Amino acid sequence: MVVIALLITVVAGKAIDRRRRKREEELASRELAIIVEDVAITAGGRISMAMLVLTIIYAVLVYVAAKTVFQQIEAGVTLIGGSIIWGLGIAVGRVRTYRVYRSEHRSPH
Repeated sequence: MVVIALLITVVAGKAIDRRRRKREEELASRELAIIVEDVAITAGGRISMAMLVLTIIYAVLVYVAAKTVFQQIEAGVTLIGGSIIWGLGIAVGRVRTYRVYRSEHRSPH
């Protein structure tokens, strides 16, 4: 049973690969340009990253020093809330730059 499933997986993978290569060849003949994306983190993203690290360190220290369950809960809430807020700051604090290059394809005709 396992051998049959493995054979079916291999044959299906090769068929999918063949179709993908054929589609790529069709699209390559119509290619006009190449777009390159560059993602960089901004100053706000760096600040959010530093604050996230500080929040995690603070929450762990508060949790370790906690004497009651409520203090442990407070540390957990701080960790979760800080991770969400500063994580969103990191995600939003990125800038994307797109460069478009002319493609040099020669027609086979």
